[in-house]
Amino acid sequence: MKLIRPLIFMMVLTALVGCTDQKAEAETAKQEAAAKAQAEAAKTEMQKLPQTFKPRHDRKLTPSKDTDAGKVEPKK
Repeated sequence: MKLIRPLIFMMVLTALVGCTDQKAEAETAKQEAAAKAQAEAAKTEMQKLPQTFKPRHDRKLTPSKDTDAGKVEPKK
């Protein structure tokens, strides 16, 4: 009886450890880390966008110094 209990315990333990797919768990963890890093990169880029593209509606428009701007020469 004393020998049967450790054998049963070893068989149950072996079955539990053998049934888990360690490669799949590692791959899932790797994909989650990559997704988290990508999300952080997107977040920092979205924070930079307002600084990169400043609003132009408050700028004063100045006329062009070039007096020939917009004129089309006729073909000869």
